[in-house]
Amino acid sequence: MYWFYYLVCKTWQILKEIFLYWLLAWVQPRIVFDEPALLARKKDLEQVASQPEFWNDPQNAQKQMRQLDEVKAELEKLITWRGAIEDANLSLELYELDPDEEMLAEAHHGLEKLKQELERWEMERLLSGTYDKEGAVLSINAGAGGTDAQDWAQMLLRMYTRWAENNGMKVIINELSEGEEAGIKSVTIEIEGVYAYGFLQNEKG
Repeated sequence: MYWFYYLVCKTWQILKEIFLYWLLAWVQPRIVFDEPALLARKKDLEQVASQPEFWNDPQNAQKQMRQLDEVKAELEKLITWRGAIEDANLSLELYELDPDEEMLAEAHHGLEKLKQELERWEMERLLSGTYDKEGAVLSINAGAGGTDAQDWAQMLLRMYTRWAENNGMKVIINELSEGEEAGIKSVTIEIEGVYAYGFLQNEKG
């Protein structure tokens, strides 16, 4: 039976290595930033923002500053993602010299996180509508369904709040009407964050 146990363990180890290489192959071609263009855009926006008359038009100034923040965020993502790939490559090289399950697990965790971030980034590339990058206002109404509907409305509020917070967005409650026995009758929330509107625009029902 020992040989069978050894075979299973060895097969499982090989499968984990193959999956890790697959993850690495999946994420590498997806980092497709045009870094020179981003750096040039960042320089142009910083030069515009440094002009003495920049804040004479507050609305346009805020728009320009948002664009600058977005470019900086894209560059930070690029640095972080490249670092994750370099770490994974190094871990694999070290693993080949001295197999270490903990090292393999750490590299796998880092690439899984990177994969999730890249999937979200790819989704954001599809959100090209006029208001997709903006924040969103969301209203939930229990209607005439009684206590059960009010409980469900409160559950929806918690769900959207958790989703926003997990995605680094801020939730502001503008209006809240509590239920007589439990739950809520209605609520209106404002979700502040990039692409909040794009992700939530189809949440209707």
